[in-house]
Amino acid sequence: MADDSVLVTNFDADPDSVAASIVPPSAGDLGDRLILAPQELNPDITHEQVRALAADAATIHNVVVLVPSKRQAIHWQNEAAETVSAASPISDVVDRLTRGHVGLVVIINRYDGIDLPNEACRLLIIDSLPFAYSGRERREAIALRDSEAMVTRQLQRLEQGMGRGVRSRDDRCAVLLLGPQLTQLLNRPEVADRLSAATRAQLELSRKVANSLEGTDVAMLRQVIDQVIEADPAFRRASREALVGVTYGPASVSPSAAHLRAAYNSATGYRPREAAEHAKAAVHAAEEAGDGASGRLAWRDVRRVPARRGRCRSTACFDRRNPCQQCCPAPARWRRVPADHGTLVPGTASRCLPQQPVHGWP
Repeated sequence: MADDSVLVTNFDADPDSVAASIVPPSAGDLGDRLILAPQELNPDITHEQVRALAADAATIHNVVVLVPSKRQAIHWQNEAAETVSAASPISDVVDRLTRGHVGLVVIINRYDGIDLPNEACRLLIIDSLPFAYSGRERREAIALRDSEAMVTRQLQRLEQGMGRGVRSRDDRCAVLLLGPQLTQLLNRPEVADRLSAATRAQLELSRKVANSLEGTDVAMLRQVIDQVIEADPAFRRASREALVGVTYGPASVSPSAAHLRAAYNSATGYRPREAAEHAKAAVHAAEEAGDGASGRLAWRDVRRVPARRGRCRSTACFDRRNPCQQCCPAPARWRRVPADHGTLVPGTASRCLPQQPVHGWP
């Protein structure tokens, strides 16, 4: 991981120990991977054409498609031999992939914890940018938007997803990226340092290949994919050369990670004031590091509004046990909600005109 803060925030690891972690002397132990964005090579290439390419490849090799939602999985229903989302079915299909040919498998919203070595996956497709799926994650995504924290989280999921099909030095896999948001994120110059050194090197090789393929059609794209799958010696040599001299840098921990974990520990220990102080320190640390969006979320973009008991269906509410002012404006007690939650429509008691998302009592 380019950002190891999760070890501190989720597992309460010591930040100094994480920063001094032991890493391999070289990144040359990574397998061969080519990462291409078909619709960036040629805007005329359609999603339907990529699905047809994947279905044709799946007649011989295992193809895995990672999608962020069931809605996106519907596009693959005619090509998929299996579509799975729950933990147990995912485990079962991964076991079958490692034991033999299955075909095209669609996995919904799972970008880590899956090993697909060797023939288990020769073509990996990531269709659309990974986004928040649970209610809690959706609320965080709405609040954080394009903050450094949210961009880093998306990049980590994306990098984890791209690594599912290459599990050893002798492994190989072609990776296709679909969706404008996904490719735009990877092309942003300021996000490169948040990817691991090995991924950056392979992306650079992939861009060189992409430049030679600009304007290509699906047939030529298939030929390049076959070169990767069939372990073309020229490609393997170029892939190994791209990783020569690439080393893993020291672990990176965000300045706010330790404060966030301390706030959590204090909250679970029933010390709310102490937790609030640690949360404030986390905000200040994020702002000093240049992540102003997270700071605005936590302190500047919140306001105190009245609410009473009830249940709000908005995914933007901090506490869904209490409705927002717009959905139930009768004053009872004060609490904090995001400032951009919505604006009250004059003369109404239970309808609101939110900036995002559309919500309210049915």
